[in-house]
Amino acid sequence: MHIYCLKTTNVNLSRYSCSIKPYKAASNAEYQQTWYQKNREKHAEYNKQCATKSEYQESHRKLSQKHYQSKKDEKFPPAPPSAKLCQNIVLDFCADTSPDMFEEAGCAVCGKLTPTCEMEELPEVENIGLLKVAGVTRKARSKSSDPVKELRGPILASGCSRVCSICIESLDKNKIPTLALANGLWIGEIPDELQDLTYAEQC
Repeated sequence: MHIYCLKTTNVNLSRYSCSIKPYKAASNAEYQQTWYQKNREKHAEYNKQCATKSEYQESHRKLSQKHYQSKKDEKFPPAPPSAKLCQNIVLDFCADTSPDMFEEAGCAVCGKLTPTCEMEELPEVENIGLLKVAGVTRKARSKSSDPVKELRGPILASGCSRVCSICIESLDKNKIPTLALANGLWIGEIPDELQDLTYAEQC
């Protein structure tokens, strides 16, 4: 099949001439051969990936067979657990569901609720003296004429007798815990007059 195309040889529009030459279109076989030569590297990479995939499938098949052979001799259903194992299961369940694992108490240093199993008694904690900070606490006053005084001793949450592990770790390093009430977070006990307020009263 021949295709003829026009080729302009003169730029002047008033006088120009053109030449006609045949253009031979490539056949499908020639086009495929040219494409294969251009994409030979891509084809080689594709074959390499296919070979790797087949190797992976073969290794996976061997592992599956090995796993099946190892489980082939196991008895089903398995034998019932021994009395000792049942006893250990019951003891572990009772330990994990005991009240000590769920009960919470406020930390005397930061006031955060923490499981009691993760806390220590306040007398056993060292460096409590670091919590003696001036200018943080105030004694409650019933009238404006009462003198302004601070509370003496370490700044601790009232009614709390345990300390959480995070505060203990900071105190062991001679540092005041970040969330300690002594870091300006102390607000004191809420008076009875300010408890159980309605939404309008809070506003």
